[in-house]
Amino acid sequence: MTVFAGYSGRLKRLICAVFFRKREKRRVLYLYNETLRKRMAFFRYMKQKVSKLARENKLSEDLDIFLMLRLKFPAVFGWLVWFACGRRKCLICGEPETISGKQYGCNTIGCVYIHCEQCWKDVGVCYACSDTFTKEDNEHNLDVDTATAKGYVDTDY
Repeated sequence: MTVFAGYSGRLKRLICAVFFRKREKRRVLYLYNETLRKRMAFFRYMKQKVSKLARENKLSEDLDIFLMLRLKFPAVFGWLVWFACGRRKCLICGEPETISGKQYGCNTIGCVYIHCEQCWKDVGVCYACSDTFTKEDNEHNLDVDTATAKGYVDTDY
């Protein structure tokens, strides 16, 4: 009974979807919009968190001496990439750099922060050195960005 409980719930939803198409459409739109809201809220949270850290210069505290040696003198200390202390971390999720050094980063001169592949696909911009956070009315700009999200459908819930 425990094994088939999940399948029976799905079957119940499928049967209701056949008979009540409008209600199913409303349910699908609600779930889609809820997913978009959560995604935009996460990005808004990460923008605020990283911008706060960037303004307070706390991002540079994560850099240790081994990493600085590896970045400043790659010919001599390039072997430090084999150890966890000599690897950089993703700015958003904190995933360590791979041994081969395959990470995404911004092209700004002097920016030492990197992003993992998934975060760079999702975000596409370096929050630490971006000019997005130099404005004082940052919170207002973030609300405007989420209000104009593409694909958002209002269902009057």
